[in-house]
Amino acid sequence: MKEIQKTELLHNQVYHILKGMIIDGEYQPGERLVETRVAERIGVSRGTIREAFQMLLKDYLLVREGKAISVYNPSVQDIIDVYQCRISLESLAVKLATQNITDEELSKLVEVINDSKIAVNMNDTKKLTQLNQEFHDIIDLASR
Repeated sequence: MKEIQKTELLHNQVYHILKGMIIDGEYQPGERLVETRVAERIGVSRGTIREAFQMLLKDYLLVREGKAISVYNPSVQDIIDVYQCRISLESLAVKLATQNITDEELSKLVEVINDSKIAVNMNDTKKLTQLNQEFHDIIDLASR
């Protein structure tokens, strides 16, 4: 978990901390979040947590059911919809990247692929997730 810094608004920092915790699986899909417990865990006030929760609700990472707030738990159809969109967007990005990629980007792409093979063999899912993101970021940048 990241440490609180005094250079950024506290609720923004808590938002980023909680977002990272959700993405990293520290809070599971469907898990109910209680302000007091989260506030104690991070070491901030309930008001700060409430502000961060509002931001996460707007991002659809949290959902409100009555008074309860929980981590968004996508349905099978939600996942299918997202992947259908990604297929279209990423196909276009790859097409554009093949026309615009630099030698440096291509070299980095090869490095990421090789590192990914190692991560698969070592069953290092955290590293593989990071490399997967890097792979897609390189394609995105190369597409211009």
